[in-house]
Amino acid sequence: MDSEKSKISRYLEKAKTLLAPFYFLSKAERNDNGFSSRQTELDKKLIYSLAKSKIPNLRQIKYLKRFLSRKELILINLCLAIIFINLFILGYNFYKNHVKLVPVLGGEYIEGLIGAPEHINPLYAFPENYEICEGETYVWQGSDYNTAGTYIAEYTSFNGCDSIYQLELTVNLVPIAGFSFETNEAEVTFTNTSSNASSYLWDFGDGNTETLENPIYTYAASGDYSVVLTAYNDYCGESTDTQSVSATTRINSIEFGDIAMIYPNPSKGIFYFVTNNHLSNDLIVKIIDVNGQVVYANYQITKTIEKIDLRNYAKGIYFIQVRSEKYVKTKKLIIE
Repeated sequence: MDSEKSKISRYLEKAKTLLAPFYFLSKAERNDNGFSSRQTELDKKLIYSLAKSKIPNLRQIKYLKRFLSRKELILINLCLAIIFINLFILGYNFYKNHVKLVPVLGGEYIEGLIGAPEHINPLYAFPENYEICEGETYVWQGSDYNTAGTYIAEYTSFNGCDSIYQLELTVNLVPIAGFSFETNEAEVTFTNTSSNASSYLWDFGDGNTETLENPIYTYAASGDYSVVLTAYNDYCGESTDTQSVSATTRINSIEFGDIAMIYPNPSKGIFYFVTNNHLSNDLIVKIIDVNGQVVYANYQITKTIEKIDLRNYAKGIYFIQVRSEKYVKTKKLIIE
């Protein structure tokens, strides 16, 4: 009997050391090993007072269930489960918000359709580029367009398919030919005033042509020439401008001192009377046929170069008379 009591005392002493921190968790009355609830409470108080630390260690935790009721164990397990679930949710949210998936180098990206859909709404796009000339109209999708810009037409078919038509319309300017010129006897300087053109062709009216933008041309003989300028661009064709140019040469000329001269002589009927800057009211020019009849008279010279047209008169010999206050001279002209 004494040996059993000493054995129980040793067990109690050991339990006092191991289980002292947990006595406050138990509220149920226990009568294990023949002890009364009163004795159990006293043992708990004794164990609590003898414990070196109020926080249980890992060795003491395995005895926890001996001091807890079933409801307390369920409550603790439920709390632990809630804690673990919350930790899992917190970890997942951290992973989702702070981790970004990046594909490895290489590989192949393929777009595909999963499953077997009954209806697909494809989008068809039809881009179109077109160029017209200024003043022209382009008919597109049933409407007329003559202004540069981007136009879009959208259609939906009876089965729900969408189509988008896009027109990029460019309006090119038409070329406009034009020129001016200055003559210095047989040498003519042409100034090109064309617009919206990229290339040019000059026809000087004597069988010769040129492609320079601003040519200087010298005629081989006096006369009136019909000069034609044709201006081109790459989109809108060509445009022409025609002007008459009078060129004079001093070949076979007749001079009247330092006052004036007339050429060519002989001629087909066209003569050019040139004054040496002697523009005055006292200079008179007359052309007389062999019968003494005046066929041309100019009593006031206002131009440095005066064109005299006698093509309507018969071929033959004529006389030109130049008169001023201090000068009178008559010379022979020939119409061939």
